[in-house]
Amino acid sequence: MSPTELTAGADGLAVAVRELLEHAVRSQDVDGVAAATDLVRKATAELGDLREGPWVVGGTLPSPYNPVVGPGNPVAPPVSITKHDADGVRAEVRCGTAYEGAPGLVHGGMLALVMDQVFGEAGIAARVAGMTVGLELRYAAPTPVLEDLVLEAHVVAAGERIVEMAGTITCHGTVTVTATGTFFRLTEAHARKIFQREAM
Repeated sequence: MSPTELTAGADGLAVAVRELLEHAVRSQDVDGVAAATDLVRKATAELGDLREGPWVVGGTLPSPYNPVVGPGNPVAPPVSITKHDADGVRAEVRCGTAYEGAPGLVHGGMLALVMDQVFGEAGIAARVAGMTVGLELRYAAPTPVLEDLVLEAHVVAAGERIVEMAGTITCHGTVTVTATGTFFRLTEAHARKIFQREAM
């Protein structure tokens, strides 16, 4: 099996582990925590035949094990892309308690992570894919955990070397984050050198 293929059933396993993560950070049951620790270690021992990287799928699709959108990665919230075209990208996510920073709020670093991914998707959609040079986020309002969030991003300007992006995170109609991103536009030569494959 290719390192970039989703192992059959891995998406279901990831969902189960996400549920476990939510319970792990919230449980106050001391006996339950001890019993669960033993069960998790037994489950881990069942997962042999580990694949080797790299994990990135050829072409422009993200890996199924991507830490933001990958259905096979239990660390991914995961973000769901609902619109993906040259005009921009729209996505939805619901961050559980495992991503809490300040009480009841999504950690600011997690918000930067998901925006970076959505910016990358916007570059791919506009056929100006690149690598992140810089991100700037302004936290306009608290972003709560366990609520539906909408992420939007689009290309503002695309030069031969630099691509500028802008985007937002919204919760129930309130913009909680405004963001800008600067990306180094990948040429075919850069992509072949870095990834051993072609760029968009």
